[in-house]
Amino acid sequence: MGDGKPSKLYRPRDYQGAYCGLETNWNQGPNTLRMEKLSFTMNVTAAVEIPMKQFVCSSFARGVLVDGAGGFPALLATQAEKEKYSCDCCHAPCGRCESALDNGGDLSAVDVDMVITDRLSELTDPGEAASLFSPGGANGLTFSTSAFWEQATTYFLRVCLPDCASPVTTLQGLPDSETRVYRYSPPPDSHFYSAWQALNNAESNATTGATRATIDDIVSAFTFEALPFSICPYNESECVPFPGLEVQELAAGSSYCSFGMTSQVVNAVGAAAAEALDAVGIAALKSATEVSFGKLAGDFREGLDTFIIVCVISFVIALAFLVLLRFTVGLCVWLAVFLTILFFVVGGYLLFVLSGQCEGAGLFESGAQTAVAITVAGGSAV
Repeated sequence: MGDGKPSKLYRPRDYQGAYCGLETNWNQGPNTLRMEKLSFTMNVTAAVEIPMKQFVCSSFARGVLVDGAGGFPALLATQAEKEKYSCDCCHAPCGRCESALDNGGDLSAVDVDMVITDRLSELTDPGEAASLFSPGGANGLTFSTSAFWEQATTYFLRVCLPDCASPVTTLQGLPDSETRVYRYSPPPDSHFYSAWQALNNAESNATTGATRATIDDIVSAFTFEALPFSICPYNESECVPFPGLEVQELAAGSSYCSFGMTSQVVNAVGAAAAEALDAVGIAALKSATEVSFGKLAGDFREGLDTFIIVCVISFVIALAFLVLLRFTVGLCVWLAVFLTILFFVVGGYLLFVLSGQCEGAGLFESGAQTAVAITVAGGSAV
């Protein structure tokens, strides 16, 4: 509101707090001038976390990273790196692990390529959306239960788009030359970032040809098509459509979009199940935008020490001001009287000068002319 835009009171806001439909957003946010609708795209980091961990922590990856494979040395050179990797993947007991990671089972060199690429294919190919939401698909129960829809705010990103058309449909209608490509990599603060980088960036002479080919095939499976910047004014990682997701206006003319399953997915899981899961997802997104009294009370409790410190400091400053005022009140009063008289004198003279100012003449020039005229008139009168 500081920049005088009352529309901020009702405009929707994306996942990072930027307003839809504004050219300038806070903190150098995206230009969403023609992006009036709040729609949904895939949070790729959350969606691929399980297959990423399954690959990085598999027996295949451990053999390459820790043990060394095919007569080549391990890609993790130091013992500290190996211990960190074992702890991150819970291969060995450590403070971060309470049990083995549930990533869908261990994978060897025989099946790692097929399993991971199948799981990613369901996330990258809209034609396999029905399999993605089916318990019998390669991703199992990850996206096929109400638990997924209850975590809709985790798997979906709220973004500003031009309309409430389905992002998948929009992307399919664009030529390849206009789309963008996002190649996934774990965020730098992820525990698995260093292991992923070691696998992805290993020199061809550091592994066998078959191992390198398997790694390349798996890493390339983590490649997503993204909407162009002209439609989705964000980084390509935030503009990846979620397959099987259908988007429409929440109400006619509304700036908010709602989502549901495509007919392909509905036919696969059943209309009743699809409707129930849609309701769960919408409720989860709605609850994420609401602030409960308990949340407010919790925030107050967390900031209670700051609140007390601010109150004490404010009291001390106010008391110091009153004490200083007690000893300087006379000075303040006479200073106020003097400044008031000075204001009337200066203001009156300024108005007198302006009353006789010629067009195009400056204020100081007019003042000098007025002073000369007053002096001459006074001398003549004497």
